[in-house]
Amino acid sequence: MGFHLHGPRAIALATSIAVIGIAVPAALVAATPAGSPTLEPAAFSRVVVAPAPAGPVFASRVPSTELRDDAAPAASSETVMALATIRTRTAKLHADAATTVVRHVPRSKARASVGGSRVTFASGSSAARNRVVQIALAQLNDRYVAGGTGPDTFDCSGLVRYAYNQAGVGGALGGGHSASAMLAWGRSMGLTSRTNGRVGDVVIYGDGSHAGIYIGGGRIVSALNPSQGIRVTGLYALGAPFTAFIHTRI
Repeated sequence: MGFHLHGPRAIALATSIAVIGIAVPAALVAATPAGSPTLEPAAFSRVVVAPAPAGPVFASRVPSTELRDDAAPAASSETVMALATIRTRTAKLHADAATTVVRHVPRSKARASVGGSRVTFASGSSAARNRVVQIALAQLNDRYVAGGTGPDTFDCSGLVRYAYNQAGVGGALGGGHSASAMLAWGRSMGLTSRTNGRVGDVVIYGDGSHAGIYIGGGRIVSALNPSQGIRVTGLYALGAPFTAFIHTRI
């Protein structure tokens, strides 16, 4: 089946087909990219990424003062020994504090007076008591040595024993070579009290930590410690508290 166009209609149709044939390909060509765009390297800066840590990362809750410094050198053996020596000396100072004089010897109206190694006592003191005190006072300024029993070095109970033995009345004082043993013996014999001290009585401190000899007038003679040696002090002048007199039967 066919048809024929004549005249102006045939010319218009031919013109339309020609325009469509030309415009469509042009539109397709315009929509198609001419090619991949080229990016200039100078338009970008180089980014450096840090490597990831080998292990887990966490914030420490331990104060910086408690953190160990692994970069610091380990303490030398000399440092360890020095610290041990300091701890030993500190412990010794605490022990010496019990017998350190903490107050000056008070002035008293006592009738007993010390002059060198001589002492005069009130009337009524037995000759044996006088001898005990004279012998103890003769050791003034001698050295304190733990376990010392004389004749040149003493500890506290060693001085008491030495004075009693040299005075010929060693059997009147029981107990072993320690202040605590003397106190236990005195208590067992009913010879202890906190009052009425007599010349020559044994004086105990700190429930048996120290011992001395009462010389009258509120004073004692005793071997204190390595730094102070044998001295005369007030009855209540020591770091350790006064415990009791042992009233020996002499």
